[in-house]
Amino acid sequence: MLAIRSGLSAALRHYPFLSGYGKIALSKPLAALARNEHFAVVTLRNGAKMLVHGKDHCGRILMYMGDLEPIISFAVQRLLKPGDTVLDIGANIGWFSMTAAPIVGPTGSVHAFEPQPQLVPLIAASVAMNEFSQIHLHDYALSESDGTATLH
Repeated sequence: MLAIRSGLSAALRHYPFLSGYGKIALSKPLAALARNEHFAVVTLRNGAKMLVHGKDHCGRILMYMGDLEPIISFAVQRLLKPGDTVLDIGANIGWFSMTAAPIVGPTGSVHAFEPQPQLVPLIAASVAMNEFSQIHLHDYALSESDGTATLH
Protein backbone atom coordinates (compact mmCIF):
# COMPACT_ATOMS: atom_id res chain seq x y z
CA MET A 1 0.00 0.00 0.00
CA LEU A 2 2.79 2.43 0.87
CA ALA A 3 4.47 1.84 -2.49
CA ILE A 4 1.20 2.48 -4.34
CA ARG A 5 0.57 5.66 -2.34
CA SER A 6 4.13 6.87 -2.97
CA GLY A 7 3.84 6.21 -6.71
CA LEU A 8 0.51 8.02 -6.94
CA SER A 9 1.89 10.92 -4.94
CA ALA A 10 4.88 11.24 -7.27
CA ALA A 11 2.63 11.21 -10.34
CA LEU A 12 0.04 13.63 -8.92
CA ARG A 13 2.68 16.22 -8.07
CA HIS A 14 2.84 16.90 -11.81
CA TYR A 15 -0.84 17.86 -11.91
CA PRO A 16 -0.65 21.05 -13.99
CA PHE A 17 -3.73 23.00 -12.89
CA LEU A 18 -4.16 25.53 -10.08
CA SER A 19 -7.41 24.02 -8.82
CA GLY A 20 -8.97 20.61 -8.30
CA TYR A 21 -6.36 19.37 -5.82
CA GLY A 22 -8.83 18.64 -3.06
CA LYS A 23 -11.23 16.76 -5.29
CA ILE A 24 -8.48 14.45 -6.50
CA ALA A 25 -6.72 13.86 -3.15
CA LEU A 26 -9.99 13.32 -1.30
CA SER A 27 -11.43 10.88 -3.83
CA LYS A 28 -12.52 7.51 -2.44
CA PRO A 29 -9.63 5.45 -3.89
CA LEU A 30 -6.95 7.80 -2.57
CA ALA A 31 -8.73 8.18 0.76
CA ALA A 32 -8.73 4.39 1.09
CA LEU A 33 -4.96 4.27 0.52
CA ALA A 34 -4.37 6.79 3.32
CA ARG A 35 -6.94 5.32 5.73
CA ASN A 36 -4.37 3.70 8.04
CA GLU A 37 -1.77 6.45 7.74
CA HIS A 38 -1.66 8.08 11.14
CA PHE A 39 1.18 10.56 10.75
CA ALA A 40 3.37 11.10 7.73
CA VAL A 41 6.18 13.44 6.81
CA VAL A 42 5.44 14.97 3.43
CA THR A 43 7.61 17.15 1.24
CA LEU A 44 5.87 20.20 -0.16
CA ARG A 45 6.45 21.35 -3.71
CA ASN A 46 8.69 24.13 -2.35
CA GLY A 47 10.91 21.52 -0.64
CA ALA A 48 9.77 22.15 2.95
CA LYS A 49 8.80 19.11 5.03
CA MET A 50 5.63 18.85 7.10
CA LEU A 51 4.23 16.40 9.59
CA VAL A 52 0.61 15.69 8.66
CA HIS A 53 -2.16 13.38 9.75
CA GLY A 54 -3.23 11.03 6.95
CA LYS A 55 -6.85 10.99 8.08
CA ASP A 56 -7.11 14.79 7.94
CA HIS A 57 -8.29 16.23 4.63
CA CYS A 58 -5.53 18.89 4.51
CA GLY A 59 -2.93 16.28 5.39
CA ARG A 60 -4.17 13.98 2.65
CA ILE A 61 -4.11 16.74 0.02
CA LEU A 62 -0.52 17.59 1.00
CA MET A 63 0.40 13.90 1.07
CA TYR A 64 -0.69 13.36 -2.52
CA MET A 65 -0.33 16.76 -4.17
CA GLY A 66 2.47 18.52 -2.26
CA ASP A 67 0.49 21.76 -2.11
CA LEU A 68 -2.79 22.72 -0.50
CA GLU A 69 -3.80 25.84 -2.43
CA PRO A 70 -1.68 26.31 -5.58
CA ILE A 71 -3.30 29.65 -6.41
CA ILE A 72 -2.28 31.01 -3.01
CA SER A 73 1.21 29.52 -3.36
CA PHE A 74 1.52 31.23 -6.74
CA ALA A 75 0.48 34.61 -5.28
CA VAL A 76 2.71 34.24 -2.20
CA GLN A 77 5.74 33.51 -4.39
CA ARG A 78 5.14 36.74 -6.29
CA LEU A 79 4.16 39.00 -3.40
CA LEU A 80 6.56 38.08 -0.60
CA LYS A 81 10.24 38.86 -0.56
CA PRO A 82 13.17 38.18 1.79
CA GLY A 83 12.84 40.08 5.06
CA ASP A 84 9.03 40.37 4.97
CA THR A 85 6.82 39.68 7.99
CA VAL A 86 3.84 37.34 7.56
CA LEU A 87 0.90 36.63 9.87
CA ASP A 88 -0.69 33.17 9.56
CA ILE A 89 -3.84 33.63 11.63
CA GLY A 90 -5.55 30.31 12.16
CA ALA A 91 -2.51 28.35 11.02
CA ASN A 92 -4.27 24.97 11.16
CA ILE A 93 -1.48 22.47 10.31
CA GLY A 94 0.94 25.22 9.25
CA TRP A 95 0.87 24.89 5.45
CA PHE A 96 0.80 28.65 4.82
CA SER A 97 3.65 29.20 7.28
CA MET A 98 5.70 26.47 5.59
CA THR A 99 4.97 28.06 2.22
CA ALA A 100 5.96 31.57 3.32
CA ALA A 101 9.01 30.78 5.49
CA PRO A 102 11.46 29.85 2.71
CA ILE A 103 10.50 33.00 0.80
CA VAL A 104 10.92 35.49 3.66
CA GLY A 105 14.09 33.67 4.67
CA PRO A 106 16.03 34.01 7.91
CA THR A 107 15.81 37.82 7.81
CA GLY A 108 12.01 37.71 7.71
CA SER A 109 9.48 36.36 10.15
CA VAL A 110 6.30 34.31 10.06
CA HIS A 111 3.97 34.47 13.04
CA ALA A 112 1.70 31.40 13.12
CA PHE A 113 -1.31 31.66 15.43
CA GLU A 114 -3.14 28.38 16.15
CA PRO A 115 -5.36 27.88 19.21
CA GLN A 116 -6.17 24.18 18.71
CA PRO A 117 -3.92 22.31 21.15
CA GLN A 118 -3.78 19.13 19.04
CA LEU A 119 -2.44 21.04 15.99
CA VAL A 120 0.28 23.06 17.71
CA PRO A 121 2.65 20.06 18.11
CA LEU A 122 2.26 19.23 14.39
CA ILE A 123 3.30 22.75 13.43
CA ALA A 124 6.15 22.73 15.95
CA ALA A 125 7.43 19.43 14.52
CA SER A 126 7.32 20.83 10.99
CA VAL A 127 9.15 23.98 12.06
CA ALA A 128 11.84 21.87 13.78
CA MET A 129 12.26 19.52 10.77
CA ASN A 130 12.99 22.49 8.53
CA GLU A 131 14.98 24.44 11.13
CA PHE A 132 12.83 27.50 10.33
CA SER A 133 13.95 29.98 12.98
CA GLN A 134 11.84 32.62 11.24
CA ILE A 135 8.58 30.91 12.23
CA HIS A 136 7.24 31.99 15.61
CA LEU A 137 4.44 29.73 16.82
CA HIS A 138 1.76 31.24 19.07
CA ASP A 139 -0.62 28.74 20.65
CA TYR A 140 -3.60 31.05 21.04
CA ALA A 141 -6.29 32.76 18.97
CA LEU A 142 -6.41 36.40 18.02
CA SER A 143 -9.45 38.46 18.92
CA GLU A 144 -10.51 42.04 19.45
CA SER A 145 -11.04 41.32 23.16
CA ASP A 146 -9.37 39.35 25.93
CA GLY A 147 -10.99 36.19 27.18
CA THR A 148 -11.36 32.49 26.69
CA ALA A 149 -13.51 30.57 24.23
CA THR A 150 -14.41 26.99 23.47
CA LEU A 151 -13.54 25.75 20.00
CA HIS A 152 -15.99 23.42 18.28
